[in-house]
Amino acid sequence: MELIRNRMKELIGKNIIIFFKYSAVDYNIKKSGKVLECDEKHFVLDEVQDGKSIYAYDFIVQIMEDKA
Repeated sequence: MELIRNRMKELIGKNIIIFFKYSAVDYNIKKSGKVLECDEKHFVLDEVQDGKSIYAYDFIVQIMEDKA
Protein backbone atom coordinates (compact mmCIF):
# COMPACT_ATOMS: atom_id res chain seq x y z
CA MET A 1 0.00 0.00 0.00
CA GLU A 2 2.87 2.37 0.77
CA LEU A 3 4.28 1.84 -2.72
CA ILE A 4 0.93 2.80 -4.25
CA ARG A 5 0.71 5.98 -2.13
CA ASN A 6 4.23 7.01 -3.09
CA ARG A 7 3.57 6.38 -6.77
CA MET A 8 0.37 8.43 -6.60
CA LYS A 9 2.32 11.37 -5.09
CA GLU A 10 4.68 11.22 -8.08
CA LEU A 11 1.72 11.37 -10.46
CA ILE A 12 0.01 14.49 -9.05
CA GLY A 13 -0.88 16.74 -11.99
CA LYS A 14 -0.42 13.95 -14.54
CA ASN A 15 -2.94 11.92 -16.49
CA ILE A 16 -3.19 8.31 -15.39
CA ILE A 17 -5.01 5.09 -16.13
CA ILE A 18 -5.94 3.11 -13.04
CA PHE A 19 -7.53 -0.30 -12.54
CA PHE A 20 -9.57 -1.29 -9.49
CA LYS A 21 -10.71 -4.74 -8.39
CA TYR A 22 -13.79 -4.89 -6.18
CA SER A 23 -15.02 -8.11 -4.57
CA ALA A 24 -18.56 -7.59 -5.88
CA VAL A 25 -17.50 -7.83 -9.55
CA ASP A 26 -15.45 -10.40 -11.47
CA TYR A 27 -13.48 -7.93 -13.58
CA ASN A 28 -11.22 -4.91 -13.17
CA ILE A 29 -12.72 -1.44 -13.44
CA LYS A 30 -10.76 1.10 -15.48
CA LYS A 31 -10.73 4.82 -14.69
CA SER A 32 -8.67 7.56 -16.27
CA GLY A 33 -8.01 11.21 -15.57
CA LYS A 34 -5.68 13.65 -13.84
CA VAL A 35 -4.53 13.16 -10.24
CA LEU A 36 -5.39 16.37 -8.39
CA GLU A 37 -4.26 15.53 -4.84
CA CYS A 38 -3.64 12.66 -2.48
CA ASP A 39 -3.20 11.94 1.22
CA GLU A 40 -2.54 8.84 3.30
CA LYS A 41 -5.92 7.19 2.64
CA HIS A 42 -7.45 8.73 -0.50
CA PHE A 43 -6.72 10.46 -3.78
CA VAL A 44 -8.74 12.80 -5.98
CA LEU A 45 -9.02 12.01 -9.67
CA ASP A 46 -10.47 14.44 -12.21
CA GLU A 47 -11.98 11.79 -14.46
CA VAL A 48 -12.39 12.22 -18.19
CA GLN A 49 -16.11 11.37 -18.14
CA ASP A 50 -17.29 11.62 -14.52
CA GLY A 51 -15.54 14.73 -13.15
CA LYS A 52 -13.85 14.82 -9.73
CA SER A 53 -14.01 11.63 -7.66
CA ILE A 54 -12.35 10.51 -4.44
CA TYR A 55 -10.98 6.97 -4.21
CA ALA A 56 -9.29 4.90 -1.52
CA TYR A 57 -6.09 3.02 -2.31
CA ASP A 58 -7.50 -0.30 -1.04
CA PHE A 59 -8.78 -1.73 -4.32
CA ILE A 60 -6.07 -0.57 -6.77
CA VAL A 61 -4.47 -3.32 -8.82
CA GLN A 62 -2.56 -1.24 -11.39
CA ILE A 63 -1.59 2.39 -12.02
CA MET A 64 0.09 3.72 -15.13
CA GLU A 65 0.79 7.13 -16.54
CA ASP A 66 -1.28 7.96 -19.61
CA LYS A 67 1.27 9.00 -22.23
CA ALA A 68 -1.38 9.82 -24.85
